Amino acid sequence: MNQNIAAFLAEHGWPEAQARPFPADWSARRYARLTRAGQELASAVLMQAEPNADFFGFIRVAGILRGLGASAPEIYAADTAQGFLLLEDFGERNFGRMIDGGADAVPLLRRGVEALAEVQRRFAVPENAGDLPRYDTARFIDLLSPLIENFPHADPAAARAALAEAWTKILAPVGAQPQSLMLRDFIADNLMDLPSRAGWKSVGLLDFELAGIGPIAYDVASLTEQVRRDLPEEARNKIVAHYLALRPELDKEEFMASVAVMSAQRHARIFARLYKMNKPEFLERSHSHLRRLLALPELAPARGWFKNFLPDYFPPLAPKFATPSKKQIPHTAIVLAAGYGRRMMPLTATTPKPLLTVGGKAMLDHAIDRLRQAGVERIVVNAGYLGEQIAEHLARRDPDIIVSREAEPLETGGGVKHALPYLGSDPVYVVNADLPWQDSALPALENLRLYWDAAKQDILLLVMQKERALGFGGPGLEVRGDFDVMPDGQLRRHHHEPPYSHVFIGAQIVKPQLYQAVEAEIFSNNILFDRAEASGRLHGCVHDGGCYHVGTPEDLRRANELLSSGQGWVLKP
Repeated sequence: MNQNIAAFLAEHGWPEAQARPFPADWSARRYARLTRAGQELASAVLMQAEPNADFFGFIRVAGILRGLGASAPEIYAADTAQGFLLLEDFGERNFGRMIDGGADAVPLLRRGVEALAEVQRRFAVPENAGDLPRYDTARFIDLLSPLIENFPHADPAAARAALAEAWTKILAPVGAQPQSLMLRDFIADNLMDLPSRAGWKSVGLLDFELAGIGPIAYDVASLTEQVRRDLPEEARNKIVAHYLALRPELDKEEFMASVAVMSAQRHARIFARLYKMNKPEFLERSHSHLRRLLALPELAPARGWFKNFLPDYFPPLAPKFATPSKKQIPHTAIVLAAGYGRRMMPLTATTPKPLLTVGGKAMLDHAIDRLRQAGVERIVVNAGYLGEQIAEHLARRDPDIIVSREAEPLETGGGVKHALPYLGSDPVYVVNADLPWQDSALPALENLRLYWDAAKQDILLLVMQKERALGFGGPGLEVRGDFDVMPDGQLRRHHHEPPYSHVFIGAQIVKPQLYQAVEAEIFSNNILFDRAEASGRLHGCVHDGGCYHVGTPEDLRRANELLSSGQGWVLKP
């Protein structure tokens, strides 16, 4: 213990205290637990910051929180010139360390949002705001400055102007949401378990020096979008649902959209900060969260900004965030068009399902057009049932397309394996002919290409939130879904019973070698999905446009009806 600290402690009644440092966090501050024997107050915490530290925000907010009845630490003494603060000791039961030690995150974080909701309910903005900072659109955009400062830009001024324009659009709806005290760093690592206190006061609050007035959704986003550890989507949803149950006056859809926007803003800022700090283990998790959120329609302007100004760093998920090599980019595709389409009877009695028209065009042509737009040079179409019609159609449309004829039904996996002589050894697109989709600002196949990482993935599926996808499941039937999307982008469906959160919408990138490893000639692609899932190499890219699974004549009628009305197939999440 240096002389300055010893003198500070002696001045404030802790002359013989024993100091035990805490593990360092990401800031320049340092903490130590002080203990002394024979005193009523046996422990305290010493916070050490830079000399001439500005403790005003911390002291001001601590006073506000304590005035509201919340469990913020009492401040025993402060020395701004030396950067010392002596605080109440909340013990060692930190939520973050408890979770890392095996505790169930959901009950702990539910308690966190209970404390948050009560603070927000008690805090009156006009009375308590005072000189606290306002987290408005301008401030949120300013917090994204590391995206300009920490990365190379050919024209930084243009990048900054475009960033402001994109986020001004994104943040406009958030500004209309309720405002309250925004603690800013409301994360598991800043929450303490205080079992001697009752109810919401049993949650101790730490590290709020940057607090201000802002959208209530921000702190919910901070708590549920973990960067230091994985938190499954199911757990995030439970915590947000618990908060909404405590705030029944809120519009659920608007609030969820605000949480998504605030989460994306946080992860964009944290991503840029972690990149400069060179913390790869957290950087990759933040990057994964960010790319998942940017797939949402309300984040389209930000997605466009990353595409235009940081293409070498985003969105491909790779250890060094490098642009995929040309060899990784699929230049070959196979369209699966050999099925019977039995559920489409009587329409498919004389016409193969892929040649039925949606929006005035055969479903097979929708798939081929998307592939050509994505720059695919070689296209193979497998044909089985009424295959002569498919071959004739393709000969009229594009004689360069290769037809892989099947004498008997080989199923999806067998059909691709049969066509391997045409596909080569590089990764290929595999596209179903009966799942037409509508692109958003970023075409779905380009999105797949950008997310593809051959070092980590054997299969990358295009998936969609099941609530937004049309034509899956019959009338009155629950859509079971196909997969859950994990925080790192992996897909899983064998970790619990259905339902699952996302459906597969018929486009993927896959390594052809996987088909060679299957001995059977007739098999489903599901065999490959299961194998890739078991090895952690099955990943998903979330589609943010529209999709209509055309499985029955009624689906076909409804799909065309929606298109002709101008409504399309895009549903809000």
